[in-house]
Amino acid sequence: MEIQSDKYSIYIGNDVLQEFNVILEDYQAQYSKVFIFCDENSSQYCLPYLIEHVPMLIGAELIEIESGEHNKTISICNDVWKTLSESNADRNALVVNLGGGVVCDMGGMIASLYKRGIRFFHIPTTLLSQVDASVGGKLAVDLDGHKNQIGLFRNPDLVLIVPEFLKTLPERHWMSGMAEVYKHALICDPAYWSFLQNVDVKDEDALFSLLNQSISIKKQTKNFIQISIGLVFCLIGWGLLFYLAPPHWVLYLALGLVVVIFGLAYLNAFLLQSKYGYVIRDKDLIYRRGYLVTKTTVIPFNRIQHVSISRGVLDKALGISTLKIFTAGGQGSDVSIPGLLPDLAVKLKEAVAKKLTVEENE
Repeated sequence: MEIQSDKYSIYIGNDVLQEFNVILEDYQAQYSKVFIFCDENSSQYCLPYLIEHVPMLIGAELIEIESGEHNKTISICNDVWKTLSESNADRNALVVNLGGGVVCDMGGMIASLYKRGIRFFHIPTTLLSQVDASVGGKLAVDLDGHKNQIGLFRNPDLVLIVPEFLKTLPERHWMSGMAEVYKHALICDPAYWSFLQNVDVKDEDALFSLLNQSISIKKQTKNFIQISIGLVFCLIGWGLLFYLAPPHWVLYLALGLVVVIFGLAYLNAFLLQSKYGYVIRDKDLIYRRGYLVTKTTVIPFNRIQHVSISRGVLDKALGISTLKIFTAGGQGSDVSIPGLLPDLAVKLKEAVAKKLTVEENE
């Protein structure tokens, strides 16, 4: 399963490593060298499974650090930067972070600052890192015993959530991750809380649902700043309309209307679209929409005629696009997925078109 978050994709499932291997095959010419950054635990328990299922990583250079929050420091980062430099890592190198929150935080920061930024992927191996480090792009290290004092914000190019890795966790790490999951449920979703009370979270299907729901919830909370910006636009516009009208009421009226419309469009793009989601499966596309009432539509690929991308004036101003899907016998576009970043809209269109080609050849 794929979840879109900002400009990168989050893949969930035990089969995503096969897709990862295909990605590395398709883009191997773009990566001059590949480095796997891990600690001794992920190296022992997770790396063999990763190499077995991603043969393209055979030959990748391993950079291993000692586990633990006390090693999340600038001095350790400096040692890793020296290793990258001595290994002749250039700006086209790729860092694959395999481990828990410490590894993902440090590995992301190391990659983001080395040569002003090289690409990095996250493969979180603990429950806490899978439901927390996957979304947000927060990268930091500790300073003099104070947590996350030096850092930056930068999203990974790709996140792979592999539930199989959680089988290696001791119970205390499960409890740590579940605390974050329960927090998501308590803050955002009573139905999710009820679900957690009535299932064995270590069951494969329940765990998949848990990961999907928690990551989706955290993704939605990221829209708070965008929502606030939209509300500010609206408030400024209404202020211009009602408080600054005389004596140049025509000018203020026009300006106020423009600001209000822009603010509402901004809210529509980032608040309402937080309730939109889609999943591309083997035979169909599932699309969920709705703010107060959620509606889910399943579209078989054998009914899709074509797909297109549209960008209105406000879409261009906000830097977003709408993907339109046309099906046999439909009037106009049967499904519109709004609020997509332009490059994401193109990727989604290509993914659907690829599925249509496969369907036609079968």
